[in-house]
Amino acid sequence: MDRTQAGASLNTGSLDFMIHRRIQADDNRGVGEPLNETGLDGNGLIVRGTHSVDFSNKNINVQGRDSLSHMLFAEHIQFAQNTASSPSAWINAYKATYSALRAPLPENVHVVTLHAQSPSMILLRVAHMFGIDEDDTLSGPVSVDLATMFSAFSIQSAEELVLPGTIPLTAAPVTTYQVRNGSNYSLPVIPPAPAGPGLTITLTAMQIRTFRCQVSHP
Repeated sequence: MDRTQAGASLNTGSLDFMIHRRIQADDNRGVGEPLNETGLDGNGLIVRGTHSVDFSNKNINVQGRDSLSHMLFAEHIQFAQNTASSPSAWINAYKATYSALRAPLPENVHVVTLHAQSPSMILLRVAHMFGIDEDDTLSGPVSVDLATMFSAFSIQSAEELVLPGTIPLTAAPVTTYQVRNGSNYSLPVIPPAPAGPGLTITLTAMQIRTFRCQVSHP
């Protein structure tokens, strides 16, 4: 699913989805008028969505995360005029595929943002894709090396920022909350900085970390 919608199985072997709601009379749900949006052309709104149905025995949380990632972060496909004598000759003469990663990331890690701020500085966000207890293995902490993550450049140093990337995480104002059992909980929690020659970081379930990175090019 790539949008908010409702779904149910009203009969065995069938699925019903409501991707857009339109009624001709007020349903007394608080709006005070019919939900009869006619759109700019007066013919009603048109909503298009994408649905995937999986019949495998794979963990539904793993399958759902994987399908959603492929749907939202699809590969970029480009086309060019073939001036070679054959497709194989064209592939040999040009770069047919490219990945910015030096090696595949762990299944539960995703690069959310890779933005060049200058020739020697990038803004990088990496995310843990799984929630607590969604999977016995993939929900656990995972470590990655920033220094060797990318193929076109190497990260020399990394400073962690707040999520929007505006200030260092260590400079963020500390806010303390009192939870129901009476104990106090302060944010932000400062995780360990990138460490070692690989600038290794660890991500926990559903954690997103933002870094300002100094890079060098070969």
